[in-house]
Amino acid sequence: MIALVKIHHSKKRVGRGIAAGQGKTAGRGTKGQNSRTGKKRHSGFTTGASPLQMRLPKIEGNKVVNRYYSLTTDRLAQFFQKDDAITIKELQHHGLLPQKLPPKAVVKVIMGTKQDFDLKLDSAIAHSKSIVVKVETA
Repeated sequence: MIALVKIHHSKKRVGRGIAAGQGKTAGRGTKGQNSRTGKKRHSGFTTGASPLQMRLPKIEGNKVVNRYYSLTTDRLAQFFQKDDAITIKELQHHGLLPQKLPPKAVVKVIMGTKQDFDLKLDSAIAHSKSIVVKVETA
């Protein structure tokens, strides 16, 4: 004879009297906020202390905006040929920078693994010291 095995346990029915096994307090302990029915504590509740959202300063416009964009010479070499002039508009056109830059955005070119760098950078684009040394030696 084959025995049938239950795959899922049935939900425990609490608070259905003493004979059911989980009567009286229904596994909630005795008295207190957690033993009561209805809505429990909200997500920001902190026992006796002030909630976190009340303790934080109320500042308008505290969004974090990425204002720094760094590009390697290897990445630029994929899109630009030797002696090409690189401007911010050209970088946006090739998809290396977002079309709408935040105010005071800083675009910086840093040296990659390739050691030959023959591209002309616009004055609005910052560059690392290693690139300056490379250009001066060339």
